[in-house]
Amino acid sequence: MLLSINLRVHNSVNREGKEYIEMTKGKSASLVQGMGVGLQLLTELSKRLTQKTGTDEVLHFLVKERFGRNLDVVVEAIAACDWRIPASELRDRAQVWLERDFEFDEEFSPEELDAWRNLEWTTPLIELGISFEEFHDDTSHGVRAIPPLFRGQLDGQMVSYPIRVHTGRPDIGGVTEYVVIGLDMRDGHHRPQPGQKLVGSNIQGFSLVKAQYIDFDR
Repeated sequence: MLLSINLRVHNSVNREGKEYIEMTKGKSASLVQGMGVGLQLLTELSKRLTQKTGTDEVLHFLVKERFGRNLDVVVEAIAACDWRIPASELRDRAQVWLERDFEFDEEFSPEELDAWRNLEWTTPLIELGISFEEFHDDTSHGVRAIPPLFRGQLDGQMVSYPIRVHTGRPDIGGVTEYVVIGLDMRDGHHRPQPGQKLVGSNIQGFSLVKAQYIDFDR
């Protein structure tokens, strides 16, 4: 069976701030990545089907038109799953990362620790395999420049966690909401805390993860 799945999608923002999706067709690295995920998925499905039914032969039927309804059932089941990560888990992982990999002469104040737990999610997301976008004023290492759309939304925003930005227009729909993580400020490593006002010109980098992947009620 030849499996050709490309699961890598680049989210980009044009000059008007409209989000568009650029599929990385024909790029060998993306194709290899997509095929790797597809083969891993098939391997897991085969193993679990065999454990439950004694055979994995039905996987072959999923690509047959006669059994298309069964594939629809599988798709519906996947769509109905909750794919969100509890925000509390990300906060705890951020603190574990802080205590594991960093040494400080002084202990964090409760406010500084809370800021770290709510903003430093890049490593926890990498550990969980969740993708995020990275932006920075210094693009010499291949990182994308900060879109004016996002800097403008952050400028003057009063900090409360989670810090959010969006693409699209709320009044006409099509909005995609993002959570700001890993803020890099020009005045040092100090992370903005609730009640402080962000100054766009003082932000030199940050990352974004889609809010739909995070459950802020847990």
